[in-house]
Amino acid sequence: MNDAQYFADPAVSNSKLGMIDPTDGGSPLGYKSYHDNNFEQKNTLSLDRGKLLHLFMLEPEKYHVLTVPKPTAGLGLFVDAFIEQLDTPSPVVGELASIDDVSADYFETIADGLGYEDSEANAAMLVNAVRQARIKSDYSLTYKEPTILKNIVEKGLAYIVDACNEANKHKQGVTQVDADTIKACSKSINSHPLAPKLLNPSDVWIEQYNELTVMWTVKIEVEGEMIEVDCKAKLDKMLVQIEKKILDINDIKTTGFKVSKFGRESFIRFRYYRQAAFYTRAAFAWLKQNGHNPNEWTVNFNNIVVETKGLFECKVYRAPDYWIKRGTNEYRDLMHRTAWHMKHNAWTYDMEDTLNGYITDIPLPEGIAA
Repeated sequence: MNDAQYFADPAVSNSKLGMIDPTDGGSPLGYKSYHDNNFEQKNTLSLDRGKLLHLFMLEPEKYHVLTVPKPTAGLGLFVDAFIEQLDTPSPVVGELASIDDVSADYFETIADGLGYEDSEANAAMLVNAVRQARIKSDYSLTYKEPTILKNIVEKGLAYIVDACNEANKHKQGVTQVDADTIKACSKSINSHPLAPKLLNPSDVWIEQYNELTVMWTVKIEVEGEMIEVDCKAKLDKMLVQIEKKILDINDIKTTGFKVSKFGRESFIRFRYYRQAAFYTRAAFAWLKQNGHNPNEWTVNFNNIVVETKGLFECKVYRAPDYWIKRGTNEYRDLMHRTAWHMKHNAWTYDMEDTLNGYITDIPLPEGIAA
C-alpha cells in the first residue's frame, strides 16, 4: 500500500487521533474534516526530508538524485504533490469543465511536455492533479489557477518531466542539496554501534518488513453499545525473531535540534509516546493475524534519531514500559472519544460540550490543586 492509498483509507491512525485530541488543539470537526479528505496531510520541508531518509535507508531502489533542479519552497512541495497525483489520482475536486482559455493553453503545454495524448481523460486527469496538489501542498491557495499553471510551466515543468520519465518513474526525486544532507545522516546512522542492526540486520533468521501497513478492528463500548472502529498503522521497519519471540518496531526520526534533546523534549511535545503505544498495538494485531500469541512476545519500540545539520549526531531511544502505558491510556481515551462521536454522528462540538450543555469549565494548570 503506497502513501496515497494509505492516507486515503478511512481507518483511524495515530495521526488522525491527534486531530480529535482536545489537549493538543484537536476537535471533532477537525477530525471529521480530515476523515472526509477535506483536510489532507500537508507536506512540509522537514517531513519531506524525513521521508527521503526513510527511502535512502530502507528502500534505496525508490530513490534517485535529480538532474534537473527542483523548484524551491512552496512550488517544490506542490510539484511533488502533483507528480504523486499523476501516479495515484484522488477523487475529483470541483467541476473539471470550468477551465478558461489561458488555463487550457497551459494545460496543453504541460500535457505536451509529459508526452500525453490529446484526450478528455488526460485533460481531466491533469486538471484534477493540479487542484488536488494545491490542497495537499497548501500552495498559494489565494492565487488564481492560471497563475499557478504559469509557475508550473516556467519553473517546474522540466523537473516534473524528469521525475516522470521511465527511468525515474515511481521513484522519489532528490535534489543534490538534499541528497548530500541525507547521505550525511545515513553515514551517521551506519556508524552507530546499534542503529544499522535495527534497520538492516545481516542475521538471516530475522524477518524484516519495510513500510509495513497493519490494519485491525477494535470494539469500544459506548453507553452500553459496542462500536467497531477500524485502525491502521504504517511501520517504518519491523524485525521479527520467531524463535526468541522478540519483535522490534524501529522508527526513524530526523531533527533540526540537538539529538540529546529528543528524549526530554520532542518525544513528549509531539506525543511520540502515543505513537509508540499505538504502533505497539499494531504489532500485537499483526502477531495475532499471523498465528502468534502476542502475550508470549516481547515488543520493543525504538526511535533512531539523527540530526539534519551540524554534527549529524545519531542516537537510539527505546520507549520503556511506563511511556507505552501512558501512550496506551492516551490513545484509548481518544479512541473512546472517536467512537462516541461515531455513535452519535455528532461532529460539531466536543463530547464534553454536548454532555454538559455546551459550556466548558476552564481547567486548572497542570500541577495546581483546586
